[in-house]
Amino acid sequence: MKIVVSAIIIMSIALMAGTLYFVYGPFSNGPDLDFALQINARLNIAIGTATALVPVGIGIQPSMWIYHGLDQYGKNGRAPMFTIDNYGVVWVASSVVRNYTLGEFFQIWGKTFDGNCVQVGSHFYCKTDGILTMSVNGKPNYQYDRYVLQNQDDILIDFLPANPA
Repeated sequence: MKIVVSAIIIMSIALMAGTLYFVYGPFSNGPDLDFALQINARLNIAIGTATALVPVGIGIQPSMWIYHGLDQYGKNGRAPMFTIDNYGVVWVASSVVRNYTLGEFFQIWGKTFDGNCVQVGSHFYCKTDGILTMSVNGKPNYQYDRYVLQNQDDILIDFLPANPA
């Protein structure tokens, strides 16, 4: 009985390790000759006291891959900017070295983001209704959609409603 349980545990661990490698392996911080450019940046969107979800599948699933103007730079059936989990990590895996902006990520996603509004779901949070700010690595940043992503960026888009519900 112990042998069967041990074998099941070992097989489960091996299956999990294989799955994790398959999903995350090609996008590690090490060099990957298949991509001319690799970046990952964390994106957090706060609406009042709540954190908005940056969903898995942006730039991969058709329902979250709306803009196709950069498709020639993506590989493996993905846009060059995408998410593979819902932890807010934006991946850039591009066949060419070029600047990729936060606005381009939102375009691919099919959402609006600029210095005036951020779209979460179908709702728009705009400066006319509150305060919209952005920080990168803890410092205020006013480039909004024009911000060029850098590896290991920590980006916070924060909207504080003028009249919280």
